[in-house]
Amino acid sequence: MPVQPSLGAPHRNQQIALPAAQDSRLVYPYRPRHQCSSHQDMNSIDSLTGFLNRFGCIQTTLKLVANSTADKKPLAVIWVDLDRFKQINESFGQLGGDEVIENLGVRFRNRVSGRAELARMGGDEFVFLMPNCDSELAQQLAKELASTVEEPLTIGSLTLRPTASIGIAIHEPGEDSLTLLDRADRAMFAAKNKGGNSIVCSGKEPIPGRLGITLAREELSIENSLHTALETGGISLHYQPTNHSCGREYRGRRSADAMFGRR
Repeated sequence: MPVQPSLGAPHRNQQIALPAAQDSRLVYPYRPRHQCSSHQDMNSIDSLTGFLNRFGCIQTTLKLVANSTADKKPLAVIWVDLDRFKQINESFGQLGGDEVIENLGVRFRNRVSGRAELARMGGDEFVFLMPNCDSELAQQLAKELASTVEEPLTIGSLTLRPTASIGIAIHEPGEDSLTLLDRADRAMFAAKNKGGNSIVCSGKEPIPGRLGITLAREELSIENSLHTALETGGISLHYQPTNHSCGREYRGRRSADAMFGRR
């Protein structure tokens, strides 16, 4: 959820001036954000675009995977990430970045026209959940979305021509919802690693995930293994003798562990 100005929201007709690069100033009309009609909406709807938020996306994907499995119909996930969005935020500020996200949200909604469930995963990342959609149709829609992003976008007095990295994953038999989303995310990341402005489909070969996420999961796995070992008595300390290299004189002992190194 975007951070609102600390001095409170301005009046509907008030103009907000933000400093941009080279001391120029861009003026943005204030527009009220999406209003949630219930407490449930607050938990599942993104206030900036009116799309599903991360929580709503996960819950909806869970239902769609169940439906896809029961009906034996394809389900596609398309993950879209804007290229160099950080530069937009740095140039135009938070409200300028929000303006870009809002405009693209309107374009995305018009483009899919009821063919998909739309979600904003935070920042500049969007997910499109496509029931009854096979790989061929998903790639066609991904190209449409890429063209939609590339349409000129006017912010203040400047015209932007953004691009996007797009990943596609098709639900596999027996696959759970989180794995499906993860494959789409990894495919998007692979597209970004190619330099952006490209589309990657997740196939049978695993695609490396984001480095930060991968390292975090490895650390969590080690931590969980340690907890399990402590609870079950699976940790024991072993010593090995150390001798002088020449006279083979006994000098002491030290512990050795493959994971944590020598002590």
